[in-house]
Amino acid sequence: LEIENSTPVDDGEGLIKVEKISADEYLLSRQTLEGWQRQYAFEDRPIYPSDLKTANFYMEYHPDSHFVPHRFIGLFTEQGRKGLFDNQFSERIGQEIVRKEEIKSGASWLKCLKEEFGMEIKLSKEEEHRLSGY
Repeated sequence: LEIENSTPVDDGEGLIKVEKISADEYLLSRQTLEGWQRQYAFEDRPIYPSDLKTANFYMEYHPDSHFVPHRFIGLFTEQGRKGLFDNQFSERIGQEIVRKEEIKSGASWLKCLKEEFGMEIKLSKEEEHRLSGY
């Protein structure tokens, strides 16, 4: 994906495009059934190790971070994508959701990780207890 070229590109899930919005800022949008949807903005500026450290700390610990209150995993497949967001599993082919289900308990959540994402996780009794609270 060339950031200086605003021509839409197929990324395997559909069309995306990058638009320059200022001298060093860009906006990535995805074409959906409802039209072009803004996904995120980014900057083309130098970055330093301290920038990454600060951003990673924020993402891991700040209550406003998307990563703190939620559990989620995504996996690209040959046809689309699988995702588990808290207790909602979905599978897409392209942009079409072909399967959606609620994963209710901690044990079912771990089973979903193993069967859908190829991950087998061994938890301590304390971790199992915490997970069962979701």
